[in-house]
Amino acid sequence: MVDYSSECIAGLSPVGEASVGYSQGFGVEARTDRMPGDEFGRLVRLVRENERLHAELEAVRVRTNRAWAYLSEPGCNAALAMAQLDRLRLRRSALLAHLRANRIEARELLGGRPTADERVELN
Repeated sequence: MVDYSSECIAGLSPVGEASVGYSQGFGVEARTDRMPGDEFGRLVRLVRENERLHAELEAVRVRTNRAWAYLSEPGCNAALAMAQLDRLRLRRSALLAHLRANRIEARELLGGRPTADERVELN
């Protein structure tokens, strides 16, 4: 038998139903953007995340240009520049994959059907 205090910590009422009041006493906040029926909150999260991802993508572009400029200088360390370019290519690819996943999620939230290229699963 589970005692009542462990049920309160788990956020359950004595009958096993979810309770709103119990989690507030322990300083735990529910993420409203993940609750069912809160599509607007999820869309806001996607927009904010996309803004951050686009800013990071721009920073990757600037660093890539800088690496190419360094590579064109005489006496540069070509191995170092190529390693940096490889790392930046991987980061750019990851950012684009994340943006694509966000686009697919937003389209689903808005009631759209995924297109043929969006049904491809990424590893």
